Amino acid sequence: MAQGWVCVHRQLLDNPIFKNDKMFRVFMFCLLRAQHTSGDQLVGDSVVHLKAGQLATGRIAISDKTGLSQQNVRTAISKLEKLGILTIKPTTKYSVITMANWDKYQQTNQQVTSKQPTSNQQVTTSNNDNNDNNENKNIDQSKIARDELIESSFNYWWKSYPTKTARKAAFKKWQSITKNMDDNIVTELTNHIVSDVAFRLDGLAKGDDRFIGFDRLHPTTYLNQERYNDDF
Repeated sequence: MAQGWVCVHRQLLDNPIFKNDKMFRVFMFCLLRAQHTSGDQLVGDSVVHLKAGQLATGRIAISDKTGLSQQNVRTAISKLEKLGILTIKPTTKYSVITMANWDKYQQTNQQVTSKQPTSNQQVTTSNNDNNDNNENKNIDQSKIARDELIESSFNYWWKSYPTKTARKAAFKKWQSITKNMDDNIVTELTNHIVSDVAFRLDGLAKGDDRFIGFDRLHPTTYLNQERYNDDF
């Protein structure tokens, strides 16, 4: 039986994989099976040296543990790789999967930051309140950078989308979707949506009946219905 624990950030709630059952199961399997520290793992008759955040496995093993078909596992891993959540290096006997940002989210010293003295927290809050009351406020560079990220991510998707209708309404919806997301989640979601658009257009060009009419689908409808989370 597996022992120990891993950290799961609340940002996961805003990640597109959270609403995709197959991707989420594969992601959690890889996260929970990844090495916490560097070490050796026996795979069949081979000894594999793995770094923290890596695991050696295969589609059959993941399929057995998650209850998904091997094809579903293959599709889920491919999408997770496109989202930059993991990378996979196959061999003839197994594959080495590396979880992205392992050190960032699995740091053991993260509690130090959250347990700063109460007095220090109070001083920081007080200083922030005083700064907010200053008549001559500085320009919030972080807000400017955030606005630029949202606009550039929207433009990236808009450029890839086949129907250019009601841009203003689509952008308003994009702002609503990304409002509470961290910057890295916005980037991951954008890449996921652009990949979904490319996948649909490619299928349409190949005569796949599932995508008939996509080239005429209103962009705001695509966002409102979260069509980028459709399971194919």
